[in-house]
Parts: sequence; structure tokens; C-alpha cells
Amino acid sequence: MQAGKFWEGTYKTGGFTEGTKTVSSLKNADNKPEWLRKGRDITGPSRDSLDKHEGEPFFIFAAPVIPHVPHNPPASILKSYLESGLNQEEAHYAAMCEWLDREIGELLVMLEEKGHRRQTLVIFAVDNGWVMDDDKDRMRRAKNSPFDQGVRFPLIFSWPGRIAPSRHDEAVSSLDVLPTVLDLGGLQKPDRLSGLSLAGPLLGGPMPRREALFGEVYNHSENIEKGEHPELNPGSLWVRQGDWKLIRYLRPIQKQF
Repeated sequence: MQAGKFWEGTYKTGGFTEGTKTVSSLKNADNKPEWLRKGRDITGPSRDSLDKHEGEPFFIFAAPVIPHVPHNPPASILKSYLESGLNQEEAHYAAMCEWLDREIGELLVMLEEKGHRRQTLVIFAVDNGWVMDDDKDRMRRAKNSPFDQGVRFPLIFSWPGRIAPSRHDEAVSSLDVLPTVLDLGGLQKPDRLSGLSLAGPLLGGPMPRREALFGEVYNHSENIEKGEHPELNPGSLWVRQGDWKLIRYLRPIQKQF
């Protein structure tokens, strides 16, 4: 089941058996409230899918548009941030992040109510945040920046009864998600996978050793949105080894949205 935002055309393109209406471009989101409604609601479609396929194994890809623009959080959430001393822009964004927390909480409660929580591995990951303005210092901390603040993201694995709460500060990659899932599910990993399994540290074992992390930052473009020729749009390349990082710029950082 695919719910929320999806960049790869229809849900069928991603190999899903069902999904919500694609929410792939939000440049005119203010004029398309149905896009926002479907893009922000992940719990409703997920519940409907589980009801439809009761008793069957499932995989849900839930990508809420929140905290994407437009930043129009409920007034009940926004109030405390406006009173906290943040400027209007920052207060609205912070409130959007809390709104996201609540939506994820609703999804977890729904899984609990249906009796799936202890049999379900939940993975929480995000992209790299919000391009705030053209100030160079802040741009270094936003998405599209190859600096650590632009490419770091929270990666959380939750499976009650299997994964004990713990925190790890070692550098990992989104490429590690697939081998980790295969390991936790007792399935064989193809040799061609680039990522490393994190099942060991999640289950109380050691962190796998890696020599370096590599990454690329791509500028948004029509090609990217269509899923065509992404190799034409790299903005920068980077490699991280320990406390050292090498960045190669191929073009200026592009501000988005």
C-alpha cells in the first residue's frame, strides 16, 4: 500500500498493489486542496487497506506531505510556537513538525488497535528538511546542501518485543535499510547490495564496520520528477570518512520551493 506523497508516477510504478492518488508536485498546492488532503492523510488509507486485506501480510509505504509547504498547521498546535519567541516562518515550520509527530502517532495507534504492532517492523526516515532562505549560513544547514546538516536524517527502527530501545551515533546510510529488513526478516541478502545490515546493533550486537560513506545531492528538475535520467542532475558529490568529509561541487546549490 502506498499512501501520501510519491515521486514515481502511479503506485503501480513502485510495485504496489494499491495506493492513493499521486502527490508528486506541490508547487501549486494552495490551489489543489485535494492533493494536500490525500497527501497529508496516511492513517485513513492505511486502515482501509488493512481492513480490505485482513489477515494477510502487508507492507505500507506512508509518506505524509507534512511538513512540506504550505505551512498551515492547526491553530491549536501553532499557538505555543508563536509564543515561544520564534519568528513567524520558524514557528509555522516547527508546528508543522509537531503535526507530523501526531500523524505518525495516529498511525502507530491504529496498528496497535488492530493487533499488528508487535508483529510489524516500523521504520521512520525523512529527507533533509526545508530550504529556508538565501542566507549562506542557513543554506549550508538545509536540504540540497552536501554539508552534514543537509544530508543527515533520523533513522528509527521500531519493533516491540524484538528491538530494545537504544541510540547509535555512528554514520549509517539509507542504503542500509534494505539489508537490515532482509536480515530481520530472516531472508537472504543479494550480494549486489551496497548497504550494510544494521540488524546486529538493533538486536544488541556490534555496529558493522564501514570504510566510508558516499553521497550525491541532486537538483530538482523535470527529469527527476518524471524519473528520467537522474544522472543529468547531480549538484554535488561527497564522501565521509570518520571526522573528514570531501565535497565536490558540480553546480551551485539550487534553492527549492
